[in-house]
Amino acid sequence: MSGLQPYVLLLLLPTPLHPPGTWADKRCAVSGTGIGEEFLRRAAAHDVAARVAYKGIDLSAAVKEVVFGSFSPGDGGFIGVDDQYNIVMEFNTVGMDRAAADSTGRFEASIFKE
Repeated sequence: MSGLQPYVLLLLLPTPLHPPGTWADKRCAVSGTGIGEEFLRRAAAHDVAARVAYKGIDLSAAVKEVVFGSFSPGDGGFIGVDDQYNIVMEFNTVGMDRAAADSTGRFEASIFKE
């Protein structure tokens, strides 16, 4: 082992990666949970935001398109909020821990679908 190998490895290994299940811009913010490889493979959180930006659809429709159209059953889901403070919580798994509260008095905490 040469003296340079450990130094080279130190430069290559700590490569930062933006979490593929999160995205925020001026239109929406989303956070996903589930099978991480599927979020990474699809850039899923960015895909949701891009659908809002480029297709002009609301956050709820964009999340549903990704969760039920792009993901396989059981891959995961999203919690998100749009620029009008509408909260979206959608998933295609048996359950997903989630909670939401807003200024209108909404207070919700759930695991399973209702």
